[in-house]
Amino acid sequence: MSAMTTLTYSFPSKSISHGLTTYVVAALIYTSLLFSPSADAQDSKAKLVLAPQQLEQYLEPELTAGRWQLVMFWTTWCPVCKSDFKRLQVFLDEQPELELDLMGVVFDGIESETETHALVKKHNLNYTHFLTTQEVAAEYYLNAAEEELVGPPSYLLFDRNNEVAAISANAIDLDSLELFLD
Repeated sequence: MSAMTTLTYSFPSKSISHGLTTYVVAALIYTSLLFSPSADAQDSKAKLVLAPQQLEQYLEPELTAGRWQLVMFWTTWCPVCKSDFKRLQVFLDEQPELELDLMGVVFDGIESETETHALVKKHNLNYTHFLTTQEVAAEYYLNAAEEELVGPPSYLLFDRNNEVAAISANAIDLDSLELFLD
């Protein structure tokens, strides 16, 4: 729920003409609305965590016992990843009974923080993303999946006990995912 912000501006009525006063008030209100947080931004669950090393120390505390966790390994330059964002969000919105949470591992490198943040916002990716290097992501994936990270998108599915239950090294098949979770 967002709170309504009331802005009050007063101007001396005799020293500024009515037309200029109207313009100044309108400009101040527009500016305050432009730079105040929107309701969407306040309600967003999106979080970008910088994870320069040892991804497990950042990611594993975010795993929720009793729920499935799908971790998507992605990059900002990957068109298949961008397509999967939309498909996964629709899938999760339509099937809350699956008790599946989504997290992202972005392995473009820490220096892509601004670009990553813009992409997360643009696609309304309201879940936690860990920004790291390709080397750190590959090491975590290898330790968790016992397979090499071949590129984006790749996925790790954690079961309700936070154990790796499945892996995928390409775009995810949502029908297969749904069957697996049932």
